[in-house]
Amino acid sequence: MFFMHEELASNMKKELLIEHIYRSVNLLKYRKVDKIEPYYCEALIHLSILFES
Repeated sequence: MFFMHEELASNMKKELLIEHIYRSVNLLKYRKVDKIEPYYCEALIHLSILFES
């Protein structure tokens, strides 16, 4: 994705990161649903990477 304005790119990166964190945390409530379990595991991996960085 190419952004013409650096300020716009910075704002979009922040919004994308916030949305990604929100979705990952939201998936945690589905840990006992079999069909959602792979996505739950993926969310844990993403959150782990975010907290380590």
